[in-house]
Amino acid sequence: MPNFEGPLDLLLHLIKVQELDIYDIPIAEITKQYLDYLEKMQQRQLEIAGEYFIMASTLLKIKSDVLLPKNDFEEQTSNDILDPRQELVDQLLTYEIYQNTAHYLANKLEKQPLVFSKEISEVPENYSKKLVDGEVKPQKLADIFSLLLKKAKAEKLTLTKIKPDQFDIKDQVNLILNHFRTTSSFSFFDFVSEIQVKSVNHVVALFLAILELSKNQKISVSQVNQNDDFLVFQKGDN
Repeated sequence: MPNFEGPLDLLLHLIKVQELDIYDIPIAEITKQYLDYLEKMQQRQLEIAGEYFIMASTLLKIKSDVLLPKNDFEEQTSNDILDPRQELVDQLLTYEIYQNTAHYLANKLEKQPLVFSKEISEVPENYSKKLVDGEVKPQKLADIFSLLLKKAKAEKLTLTKIKPDQFDIKDQVNLILNHFRTTSSFSFFDFVSEIQVKSVNHVVALFLAILELSKNQKISVSQVNQNDDFLVFQKGDN
């Protein structure tokens, strides 16, 4: 049986193997597969960390919330109630970003001796593909980043367990805002290269800082080409 780094890793594996839609998880099906897998692990007398059972409880709770019949009042207000699966989906997407970032960064570091650095490229003022304010949502930005990193995935690289964050998001927000003192826009990849980021956690912390700034309407984001590097623009006076 394959080794997993944790319950999210196992869930993501099951979703990919079954080619399920991560944005619309069939919760009953995935819960059954997850519990079946835990049972197989127990039958093989494999040690199972407590976090796997916590996730099992979470899945069962989500399943009950989704499947239990709603009364008339709940049906009338259902549009105002978040999908019970949404928090799990967000966790899976974030974990997938970590996975893809690990592959991408390992690949970049492996090729580092062949790379010549350059200054950050400022986007021309007449750049015509800037997206309309409010068009880029944090989730869309996460999709862009995930797809971008998948392009650079090295198939033979092995992921190691990711340690807890060592970079404070607020510090990365300040780093980005300070950079805007010298430019009004920049390429994300050029920025990462310029400040010589060398760890997965730092890349992800920077990305989460960009999500935070985007959510707070302090920056806007666009892509040059689909699935390509993305550009960060300053919005107003920050």
